[in-house]
Parts: sequence; structure tokens; C-alpha cells
Amino acid sequence: MHAAYFTVLARGMSGELERLSGDEVLEHLDNHRSQLLLDPTICSCYAARLAAEPDLGSMPGIVAALAAILAKRLRLEPFDEQTARALARIAGDNEAAVRADLLASLNAEPDGLKDILALDGPDERLETEPVLRTLLRVYPSYVQVADLLLDLDLRRGRAPGDWLASFRCPGLLEAAWRARLFAHHATLGLRAGADALWAGLPQAVRDETLCNLAASLRLSAGEYEAAASMLRASLALDPSQTPIALRLAELDRPTPLDPALIRDRSVVVCLYTFNKAALLERTLASLAASDLGAAKVRLLLNGCSDHSRRVADTARALFPDNDFQVVDLPVNVGAPAARNWLAALPECREADSVAYLDDDVEIPADWLGRFLSVAEADPGIGVVGCKVLDPGNPARLQYLYRNVALARPDLFKLSIHAPEGALDLGLYDYTRETMSVMGCCHLLRGRALRELPGFDIRFNPSQGDDLDHDLAACLAGWRVVYTGTVACVHHQATGFSGTGAVERKRAGNIIGNDLKLCAKHMEHLDRLRELAFEDRERARNGADWRGSQA
Repeated sequence: MHAAYFTVLARGMSGELERLSGDEVLEHLDNHRSQLLLDPTICSCYAARLAAEPDLGSMPGIVAALAAILAKRLRLEPFDEQTARALARIAGDNEAAVRADLLASLNAEPDGLKDILALDGPDERLETEPVLRTLLRVYPSYVQVADLLLDLDLRRGRAPGDWLASFRCPGLLEAAWRARLFAHHATLGLRAGADALWAGLPQAVRDETLCNLAASLRLSAGEYEAAASMLRASLALDPSQTPIALRLAELDRPTPLDPALIRDRSVVVCLYTFNKAALLERTLASLAASDLGAAKVRLLLNGCSDHSRRVADTARALFPDNDFQVVDLPVNVGAPAARNWLAALPECREADSVAYLDDDVEIPADWLGRFLSVAEADPGIGVVGCKVLDPGNPARLQYLYRNVALARPDLFKLSIHAPEGALDLGLYDYTRETMSVMGCCHLLRGRALRELPGFDIRFNPSQGDDLDHDLAACLAGWRVVYTGTVACVHHQATGFSGTGAVERKRAGNIIGNDLKLCAKHMEHLDRLRELAFEDRERARNGADWRGSQA
């Protein structure tokens, strides 16, 4: 069991899908659609696995799914020759065949382009700009190069550069290129340019991905009726986009906010830290600037050897209206034990709710009121979490929510926590039930915290204990709810890069904890499968997260 799971973890989703039958891949895809929007990378993973199915020609259901995935990927990446060629072959799409032939004729330096596309690191990609500019000057109609230059501008968060003036788009690709330019401007929130490009797009080109981007512009401007119209148009083109249906439902019936709850409920906000004084100082400043009402604040110093104690003492002045106390431990007991230590404090055991924050987050002013308002919507809600963003501008999604994607004796895997590298366009700003939320900023109902087993210290020093605790909550009958109405910036990303001694050590810890999670929940596989199915069906059918109070 462990060797099989390690293989999946090491190889990512592609290796994961290789271990599934064709029908299981379709179920896996169905689950992913109930969680997140499809992106090019995910489409490639599913397409490669479905295309490798033996006797593909005799499996119409898999052929149809493959054609749909390829068509989606081509809408997301309109100048990918291989995708166009595959769609033409699988679905007999003549338009895709014409596009593939045209793209092949324009690809003047195929080997060089492959080398550039093979670069994984964002910094490496950015270093290719001089080469790409030279290629475009030599071959002004080289649309694949223009597309890469546009992508580099997107990575830098800027409008298309001066290279655009030298590009001569082939006539047959003009509409697709204008759509690509619109997507670029809309993604970066460049409203004037996006609106001008949208007005010139033929109706037939306005696919669901572009409608979603158009909706994001309206959302950012507070034009909710116009945004809802765009979201409805998107769903009419592709009804399988569960996040879009949820975002539309949020517009129709917004998540409530009762500011009085921060005064009327007893709450303790708990933080724990280990040798991150500078980040801790920023986190405490962010917490102090938020609306805490009468909440108590407890900060645990986890055997810190830097100047965290000085930061903690100075921070007392930031909370003149709140009971602020420091727990100073002589050794680092790790994140799970730190959470348990704080939970065992008398004030936490008596609280209506306990919120946990990491020492490297920035939170919005109304975070606590919004968390409490969600928790108050149904007494069965035991855990509330939020949308987590990477630092920087434009903001990128780091973590949303997860359910159990696979639960079988040789394979235990959770769904992807967020679209990789995706900018935050406001499309996940809704509230929904789920199975796990990010532990860097979440709230637990006091009764749930008291009734559930503690955070498992076998996941020391960190990574996985919050996820395990959420699954335990689900198994015990508590509801876990995500609300994208709260956006938390988390300075330390989840996962690992795999390079450097420190990162390799961290990677080993993450892999080990993933194996522990797998082994621990083997006895609950049947129930976890049922819970995941219920989660998928709730989302797809638009069940209201408010539950019995809806």
C-alpha cells in the first residue's frame, strides 16, 4: 500500500491517473469538476490518460470525455497544435484539423520552441524573452511565439509589450488571437482594454472561459447583475462548471454577515509560532487591525530562539480592548501539539468558537465576523475555512478546499487544493460545504473542538494534522464549510519545490505525513467514499450550504 501511494505522490496527477481504470478516471474527472474549474495542465493530464486507454475505439463514453477535454483545452490554449491535432483525430473536428495544419506551417523553429516550453521554472521562462522577440522579428506571423510573449507579460502582471506591434496574426487565427488578448486583459483586470476587445469579439468566439473572465471584470467593479448575466451565459455553454454555478448562487443569495456576533459570542483567537519573528510581527499587526470584538488572543511561542518574545511583548499594546496573553514554551512541540496545548486552555474549553491562525498570514478586517456568521447558519457546522492567497500582486490562489478524490486499499488521495498558479479572479468567492479547508486561518466550533480527538501529534512538526482533523470532523458528523468571502494571504506556500537541502527535508516530512494520513484512514475508506460522493452531489445539485437552516 505504502509503495503504491508513494509512487502516486512522487509523480503527481499523471501517475495517479495511470493507476485507475477508464471508468475510475471518468469518476475522478467528475469529482474534479465538482471542485474546481478545468485548467490547461489538468486537461492535459486527463487527456493523456484517456487517450492511453486500450481499445479506445470501442469505448464511446471515454471517447466522448476525451473529445470534451481536448476541446476545453483548445479553448484555453488556442494555439496548441498537438491539442488541435488530437481533437481533429478523436472527434473528426474539421475546424481543429485546419487550425492544426496552419499552426504546423507557422512553427518555423519547432525544436527551439519545444526547448522553451520544456522550461518549468518561471524565472527560466522569463529569461527566454530576448530569444522570443528575435524569433518574432524574423517570423512576424509566428503566433506560437507571440502567445508565449503574451504569457510572459501575464507572469509579470502587465499589458502586452511593444513586441505586439510587430506581430502579424494570420487571418484565420485573428478571432482566436483577439480572444486571447481579451483573456489577457481581463485576467489582469485591465478593464478598458478588455471591454474594447470584448466588444469586437464575434458571438461564436465568446466561449464559457471568456464569459467567466468577463464576469470577473464585472464582479471586481461591483456590477453584480451584469456579472450574473455573464455567469449564466457561461453555464449555458458548459453546465458542468460547478464553481460557476456556486458563484452565481452566491450572487443570488449572498453569504450573511452579522457584525454583532463578534460581541455576542465568546471567541479565542489562537496563534503559535516558531522562529519567524518578522512574519509574526506582520501577522499580529494584521490581527490587531481586524474587527475582533471582545475576542481573547492567545499566542504560543513554540520554543523560539529568535526575537519572537520581544515581538510578542510589544504586540500587547496593539490589543488594548482584548485579553492578550502569551504562552512561552521552552521547546518546540510542533504545530499539532501547539494547537492541542492552546485548545486545552480553560478559556478555549469554555469558548463558543476557537480560531487558529498561522504566524505568517494577513487577514481582512471582517474575517472573524464572517466566519462566525457562517458557523451560526447551522449548528452542525464544526469547521469554517477561507480562500488562501499567495502574497504579491496580482494575487494568486494558494488553497481553497478539498475532498477525498480516491479512497481504496491501495490508493488514498485528496483532490487538488487549488488550480495551479491561477490568479484570483473572484470566481471562487462563494460558500460551500466541503471535507477540508486550509488550517492557516480557520474557525472551530467550541463543542466540536471539545468532542473531537485532538490534532494528531504523529503529524509533527506540521503538514497534515489540520487536514486529518477535518476528516475526523466529517467522519464524526460535523460539517466543514469553506467561505471565499474571506481571503487570507499566506506567506509560506503549501507543498514543496523539491530543490535544496531544506526543501528536500521538508519534502520528506510531507511525504511521510501523507503516508500516515493514508494508513490512519484505511479503516474509514467506505465512509470517506460515501462522504466524497455526497459532497460531489451537493455541489453539483446546488444544495444550500446552510443545511437545516436554509
